[in-house]
Amino acid sequence: MNDRMKDSTSEVMLRLAERVEKLEGPDRKVDLEIARYRGVTVWKRNYDDTGNYETTHWHYTASIDAAMTLVPKGAMRRSGDSAVGLMGTFFCDIVTEVGRDFHALANNEPCAIVAAALRASIGKGE
Repeated sequence: MNDRMKDSTSEVMLRLAERVEKLEGPDRKVDLEIARYRGVTVWKRNYDDTGNYETTHWHYTASIDAAMTLVPKGAMRRSGDSAVGLMGTFFCDIVTEVGRDFHALANNEPCAIVAAALRASIGKGE
């Protein structure tokens, strides 16, 4: 992958992480975009109109277990309900093996994990 493609992918992932942080709740369209990035989409037949459609079985923005599959191997994760005054806001901090920190705030814990993990996967932290 050349540097230009890598930069393009990095920008897409950063924008996706920002979108995930702003979600009000789980979003299947965003889950599908993440699945495309990871290469885990499937094509299903739509028997109503005989067409096919792309989908994924991964519910990254709804499930902590699914969100955790995005955390880079060897990284440490800490997440939960945020501080008083930010009720309903969840945080996630991911520290990679080389000590880089990646942070996210979102409206549910899976979204916070997803946003931080997307940043960690491309190495763009604070």
